[in-house]
Amino acid sequence: MLGSVVYTLLLGVNKSIFSVISQTLISNKFYIVTLVLLTLVNIEDMTKRMIYILFVFTMVGFMLSILLPDLMQASSKERFISGFSRVGGLQYSPNLLGYTLSFMLAAYLLVEYKGSFLVASLIALLAIALIILTGSRTSLFLSVVGYLLFVWKSFALINKRISFFWLAVIMSMPITLLAGAFGILDGILINIYSVENGSGYIRGMMIAGAFSLSMAYFPFGSGAASFGTALSQGSVAYSMAGISGTRFYNDFVGVFDSNFASILGEFGFAGLVLNVVFIYLLIKKCYSGKISAGHGVFWFIQFSLLVMTSPILMSSYMAVMVPLFLVYIGKNESR
Repeated sequence: MLGSVVYTLLLGVNKSIFSVISQTLISNKFYIVTLVLLTLVNIEDMTKRMIYILFVFTMVGFMLSILLPDLMQASSKERFISGFSRVGGLQYSPNLLGYTLSFMLAAYLLVEYKGSFLVASLIALLAIALIILTGSRTSLFLSVVGYLLFVWKSFALINKRISFFWLAVIMSMPITLLAGAFGILDGILINIYSVENGSGYIRGMMIAGAFSLSMAYFPFGSGAASFGTALSQGSVAYSMAGISGTRFYNDFVGVFDSNFASILGEFGFAGLVLNVVFIYLLIKKCYSGKISAGHGVFWFIQFSLLVMTSPILMSSYMAVMVPLFLVYIGKNESR
């Protein structure tokens, strides 16, 4: 952290000591929270209680969004292409609610599940249906990844073989029908088209801009508090990246939606490599150094997607929620 502050003040874009130090702390919230959780006494019990509280909080918010949508701002503001309101819950964000549900499903399947495989599969399908109501495409994919890991573990334990091709076909049918009904598939196609024709998919714009900055300030980027972060508003880096003048820049919304873009833009390829190493070391520590291939692939996919499509390391909510599940699943798996 000290190195990023010194580099930014000497060679970076933002020269405000307060902004640079504050943003450096904000950008490292995920690591700080994870390390604090790992110091807890009776860590498995403590994290389990926290997750139960989060479960009640999330389910109450979900039901309120369904029953009283006019009182839940996030649900009434954001809509599917088909016109239905996206469910935002007490997180007041459909995406945050979706991420929470996908991690809860993973924790249930990978740690809490003790009974019938069929019952667990039906619960997984129900959870995925709830995630579809949030409209979060990333969460939908991540929940399926968690379920497939659960299937792999379950059938490995009872020495049966299953065709993952047919499993994927069976699972994809109801998921595809639900996703299509709520316009999620149309949304994916529209976002892809927006990136290709340059019409304004903000994540794509930010990632492209981050590559420009990382080359201009190779290999350490434009420095803290300069691009894609909370304290970067007004930074000249946005002009260099071709983002200034867009409605996203003017309203300062959506520019934080890719942690990959903010890391690459502010800290370059060197910062990107360091963050990958830090995340890998944290995951190993959460698993007490004994992580299986299945769980390794699971977390690799989770972090790869979330870093690309969310501010996982900077968001106050995600910087607490994700470490909570990482520590809980890791410590229970390594017992």
